[in-house]
Amino acid sequence: FARQLLSLGAEPSLRSRWTNMNALHYAAYFDVPPLIRVVLQASQPGEVDATCSDFDFGTALHIAASNLCTSAVKCLLELGANPAFR
Repeated sequence: FARQLLSLGAEPSLRSRWTNMNALHYAAYFDVPPLIRVVLQASQPGEVDATCSDFDFGTALHIAASNLCTSAVKCLLELGANPAFR
């Protein structure tokens, strides 16, 4: 379903007005590695380390780690997330 939305022009970096989270942040928060892969394939370079103000300006990797989403953490690291980003 996500691939279909992206093919129709959905913007993966669009952020929620309430949480300031984008699709990657939500995929990390809910521990959904297949969605993380789809979103990052459609994203601009460097988007893997985009920060979120609602999570103390942490990245998707920080969000996943703080919620014990180990599958998302592993996936993000495999896809180039910077564990030292701050």
